[in-house]
Amino acid sequence: MMSLLLAGAVTMTVLGSGLTAMGEEVEPMQSTAVTVTSDVKTMPHFWSSTSFGELMCPDYAPFLEDRHYSDGLPRGVAARTFGGDGVHVSSVTKFHRGREIGIAYATVTNWAVPSAERTVQLVAHCVSN
Repeated sequence: MMSLLLAGAVTMTVLGSGLTAMGEEVEPMQSTAVTVTSDVKTMPHFWSSTSFGELMCPDYAPFLEDRHYSDGLPRGVAARTFGGDGVHVSSVTKFHRGREIGIAYATVTNWAVPSAERTVQLVAHCVSN
């Protein structure tokens, strides 16, 4: 397994295998996993909200990972909170040929009680297959 840090907020992992279960050599099959992050945004108090624009997987890893991370977001997208829980997320998912490829936009509301600042970043976990 090899990991690379690409331009700022994108990381990539490439996985490959050169042997079958019987020990026969085959062409390596590559699978790429990438994380794409949004800007970090802060909501200063209870009931404040913020919105996020489009967050898309890149062409070389175009699909969201089939894994649930956060309520209110499609499979493959996580809401990373700083300062504790207490946020509500709603989003609109983008599809291509029946597969999730990112979000068109998302809205995050601070539900922290007692009122406290919440900081959020969205993270898309993308794969090539």
